[in-house]
Amino acid sequence: MSLAAIAKCFRVFSPAVLLLVGLDARSMPAQTTQGSIEQIRQQCRADGKLPELNVLAHAVTAWPKDAQVLACFAEANARLGRESAAIDAYRKSLAINPRNPHAWARLRAIQQKELAADPDNQALRLSFIEALLHGGPQADIEREIVRFLKSASTDLELELTG
Repeated sequence: MSLAAIAKCFRVFSPAVLLLVGLDARSMPAQTTQGSIEQIRQQCRADGKLPELNVLAHAVTAWPKDAQVLACFAEANARLGRESAAIDAYRKSLAINPRNPHAWARLRAIQQKELAADPDNQALRLSFIEALLHGGPQADIEREIVRFLKSASTDLELELTG
């Protein structure tokens, strides 16, 4: 695979990398400015169609500490069925701004769906518990902690008797 193909696959938009692999910058999204970031934020706040994933990826590359753009990128990934990428982007967004109840709620919903498919994933369950602690129902928090502890104690018993 050529460097150009790799760069396109991973949405590498650094001008230096573009020059290195010989990509035409005109084929990439326009230079991200403060104004264009604000337009992306406004489009993300509006309920409806999100910016294209490659536009959001470019915005995240240009503004990696923008919690709102990261949350929008997460939602775009979730809508495309890319749950792992969505979880990762929501976590990054919430690390920057942990006071976003909508992001916590969306993260919980995606993690709950993933746990239904992989109930033995303890790392995911622990992360889900953390998300529940940020606004989830008390009964759900207690239920998930009990599930985690029961599963963890079974693993510990196996390790001790193994």
